[in-house]
Formats: sequence, C-alpha cells, structure tokens
Amino acid sequence: MQYIYVRTKSVLENAGYFPDIDKIDFNNLVCEEAIDIIKSIYNFEDVLKSVTEKNEPYILSRYLIELAKNYSAFYNNYKILSEDKILENTRLYLTYMTNRVLEKGANILGIKMPNKM
Repeated sequence: MQYIYVRTKSVLENAGYFPDIDKIDFNNLVCEEAIDIIKSIYNFEDVLKSVTEKNEPYILSRYLIELAKNYSAFYNNYKILSEDKILENTRLYLTYMTNRVLEKGANILGIKMPNKM
C-alpha cells in the first residue's frame, strides 16, 4: 500500500501538473483495471461507514490493499504519461484520486505514508 502510494506520488510529480476536472474524458477509462479502481474509490465512504459501525479497522486495511493492487495492475498495463494529453489527463486524475484515498485511509489507521521508497 505504501509502495503504491509513493508510486502515485511520483507519477504526479513527474507529470509536473494536475489536470483540471473539465479536461478529463472519463470515457477513456474503459479498461477493466481502471473500472476496478473507480469502483474501489466509489466504495470508500461505504467502507468507512462499515469500519465505524463494526469497529473493525481490518476492513479498511483490506480495502486499501485491494485499491493498491488495482492501481498496480493499471500502472503495469497502461502508460500514465503519454503524448495523448486527454488520455494522460484522465489517467493522471485517476492516479491522483488513488493517491488521495490511500493517504486518507492510511491516516485513519494511523499509518504514516512515506514520500520516497
């Protein structure tokens, strides 16, 4: 989880910019790996509710590990930074959202996320 967090951070730093939401074409995210990430991110709030209702932090840990695995599959199969700026913006935004959820989830668990590995 920490490794993938650092990887997302590195991708965002290498891009040197953050795309505006209105420059994102979510129709570019049709691959199975991207859809898995989107579903995971969408379920973050429900996972947090479940954690608090059941008082079971392992639910969040398991969720964050699954999100990290999903992003790893996406990263390994698709180039994030590309010559197609619309595609790059979309993939960068997905990378950013993954980064934010991993960081927020880890903070809730009391896990500090490293800047480098």
